[in-house]
Amino acid sequence: MNRSDDVFMFMKKKLTGLQPNTDYKLVFDVELPSAYADNSVGIGGSPGSSVFLKAGASAVEPKKQLKDDFYEINIDKGSQSEGGRDAVLLGNIGAGEDVTDYKLITRSNTDDPLTARTNDKGELWLIVGTDSGYEGLTTLYYSSVKVTAK
Repeated sequence: MNRSDDVFMFMKKKLTGLQPNTDYKLVFDVELPSAYADNSVGIGGSPGSSVFLKAGASAVEPKKQLKDDFYEINIDKGSQSEGGRDAVLLGNIGAGEDVTDYKLITRSNTDDPLTARTNDKGELWLIVGTDSGYEGLTTLYYSSVKVTAK
């Protein structure tokens, strides 16, 4: 539930067994059902086109941190429709015009791989999440997250 017009909801997973202190190019392929129309109207923004899907990686574990009475994430994921140093924008969760039921959508950064550097143990923390400008309830079910590292 987003009441602030700016919420980042994410999942994370540690990837091990990579070369230490090495740059990897990462491509994320994410599949999820969405019941949100592209240009629907909502408080603060559209429940489809104002909820941005992002994917990223960091050598440090992504965690919430308290800053000026608000929680934020400790990595640079950018702000809403913009990617950051540690995350790329995959698109939004809009599933097309006049959508009223769940429809399977896919998002990828094939054309814009993210470069991430492992820590000295050969680890990367992967994240996938939504950066929401919609003030309301967003319900998502991720069916597949595939990451290719080169």
